[in-house]
Amino acid sequence: EAKAGYILVLMSFYWNFEVVPLGVTALFPVVLVPLFGILPSKDICPAYFKASGASDSNMLFLGGLILAVSIEVWDLHKRIALRVLILFGVQPRWLLFGFLIPTWLLSMWISNTATTAMMIPIAEAVLLELRKHFQPSNPKAAATGNSVAVNSGYCHESGDCQLEEVSGAADGGAHAPDPALDLPMKEFLADPRNAEFRGTCKMIMLSVSYGAVFGGVATVTGTSPNVIFNGIVQEYFGSETSFNYSSWMFFAMPVSVLCLGLSWLWLQVSFLGLRSLVRPKKIPKKDEDRIKQGLIKEYQQLGPLSFPEVLVLLLFALTIGLWISREPGVPGWTALFRGTDKRTGRTVSFMSDAQPAIMSAILLFLLPSRNPFAAACGHRPVSRSHASTIHDVAVDEDIRVQLVVDKPDKLMNWSLMQERVAWHIVLMLGSGLALAETSKVGLPGPVLESGLSEWIGKQLYVLHVIPLEGLVFIFSFCSAILTELTSNGAAATILLPILASFSERLRVHPFYLMLCCTASCSFAFILPISTPANIMVYSGGYLTALDMLRTGSMMTLMSNSIVSIATLSYAPGIFRLYEYPAWASRAAAAALNATAAPNGTSVG
Repeated sequence: EAKAGYILVLMSFYWNFEVVPLGVTALFPVVLVPLFGILPSKDICPAYFKASGASDSNMLFLGGLILAVSIEVWDLHKRIALRVLILFGVQPRWLLFGFLIPTWLLSMWISNTATTAMMIPIAEAVLLELRKHFQPSNPKAAATGNSVAVNSGYCHESGDCQLEEVSGAADGGAHAPDPALDLPMKEFLADPRNAEFRGTCKMIMLSVSYGAVFGGVATVTGTSPNVIFNGIVQEYFGSETSFNYSSWMFFAMPVSVLCLGLSWLWLQVSFLGLRSLVRPKKIPKKDEDRIKQGLIKEYQQLGPLSFPEVLVLLLFALTIGLWISREPGVPGWTALFRGTDKRTGRTVSFMSDAQPAIMSAILLFLLPSRNPFAAACGHRPVSRSHASTIHDVAVDEDIRVQLVVDKPDKLMNWSLMQERVAWHIVLMLGSGLALAETSKVGLPGPVLESGLSEWIGKQLYVLHVIPLEGLVFIFSFCSAILTELTSNGAAATILLPILASFSERLRVHPFYLMLCCTASCSFAFILPISTPANIMVYSGGYLTALDMLRTGSMMTLMSNSIVSIATLSYAPGIFRLYEYPAWASRAAAAALNATAAPNGTSVG
């Protein structure tokens, strides 16, 4: 136990402080586990893609990542985001809603980091446009004798929107451009007269981070803890559990929606004041129209929906449809692919959520990006301008260049996959399963694993006097605290095997504690360094650490309370948590047999 514990603590430290890249830390078990004599290399290396369950999760996640890259390559993410912003408008409360919704939707299928990276430039562009229409009185202009019409701020819904005129020495009433427009955004926001606009900026930037978190929680492939949970469930308990893509969505989607709605209200209260819920603040109508025209112009520059965009959308919809309909509470399409496992004699399904994801990923490499029937239909061939994309790249603080990148001939090619797929997440998922293999009392075999999870489970047994409801809340908040100090994937990797062992000792359904832990591992709102999404919104200069602490503490309290209540209220009906399941009993018996085998004893 001590050796496995040392590896776990060491990796937690490296993940927390990012001494080396996260994916490199994920490879530590390959060297350290055999070095310490816990498992031989031939057992620990296959654990990263183990056929008994880990490979299913890794293939599922890899297929989802490839699909996400194809959406980014063909600018579908930008089209969706701009369309939603145009739909909801730019009034502060609806602008906030307009950023939360597309970020939430995209993050269900694209990683939180990629979603945040895509939404931040759009948010900054919208805020820059808003800045032009929210200017304080300018004493510099008055000193030069100019008369400047400036917006006195947002108007309350019941009030009139007026422009204040700042007059200096008469010079015929000439109007001059406001020099504040030339100030860097940080200096502009530092002006105490811009406090209201500064609050709007902070609200919008945090909405990107919050929307990404809550969207990722909603689907199995949306964020690392969910995928790791899927892999550990299969590794510990096999494929006979009540967990699948659709059952997770039935559980997590209401949590995600409710948390999203509360974040919309809480961000308004935090940065616009409680009064804004009763009397919303508004942008003057003419300024709203001008900003909306800018968004429409940017959307029109994308052109009509192209042939590759349509194909990617169809594949995306097909994949989601197959995921949801696999086992939607009634026999799904996997019932067509059932058979008898020759090793165990039990009836099993030969299909899982991995097959739709990988099938769609393969089709991306096969389907052309140009319509082969365009000539026959009388359409013009695709020009070079439509077969390429333009990226703005920052060379220096004040210098940006545009790079023209050719689109692939297929919907996806190998170089794009190598460049854009987040391989470090695949390795982290593998390391989580390798650590689970190292730490648990394992399956029968000549080598006994360390039993670290079992040992920690024994130490936690003193908590058996606490009611199950209390344990759910305790482990939910403990998971949230840990994920503030390390990555969400690392937190799930550390906690889930321990909770699986602890649940076995308590003889309660393992999902009672593992569900709330998995969701809470994503709820990192307090520290700027806790997630890449937080780092990105914080590094923009709009937020302070105190802003994130003040707003995130309440968000952490609300979101973890919601997931705990969901686990205790409707989750038992979805996952049949009312009784200790037979598959958990078999897993416990297998672990006991593995413990007894080296001593020549057999359990059962």
